[in-house]
Amino acid sequence: VLAGINFTNLTVAQADQRAKEIGVKKLFGVGRTRIGLQLLVEVFCLCLIAALIAWGMLILSSNALQKWFNEDIRVYILHRDTIFQLAGAVLVTTCLAGIYPALTLSAFRPIGLLRGHFQTGHTRTGFRNALLTLARALQLSLIMRSKLSRATSLGFPHSRCTTLSLC
Repeated sequence: VLAGINFTNLTVAQADQRAKEIGVKKLFGVGRTRIGLQLLVEVFCLCLIAALIAWGMLILSSNALQKWFNEDIRVYILHRDTIFQLAGAVLVTTCLAGIYPALTLSAFRPIGLLRGHFQTGHTRTGFRNALLTLARALQLSLIMRSKLSRATSLGFPHSRCTTLSLC
């Protein structure tokens, strides 16, 4: 969810880099639907590549994970249900992270874009700020849950937990 929110914000924030491209396409008669579809296909390709890289990394690290979980992970990695779930996750992520940028970028007016009058309206900025606020709230809740789980007894010894310090 957080990755989708951040991806959506980055896509809309980088809209000014693609503004002239979209303006030229609109001047040559490419419709809003086709531009939006192109942007959705680009998001789908990015999500698919990310999922394939993650799946490949999971396959490569399956021996280490097998020792950690004491179970054969390869059975689950290559199972039909896992592949369908991964495909579903790619489609859902594409829809959630790609629809808003596709609608936003395809709605630009070509004449203003080519003259250099690229503006994002207050509603777009407000929606982006709302997405950023939601992302920060989710991050804070995850951090608070991890701190709370260390303070309470979870039924297993904390000495067997592994903690990675990133800072």
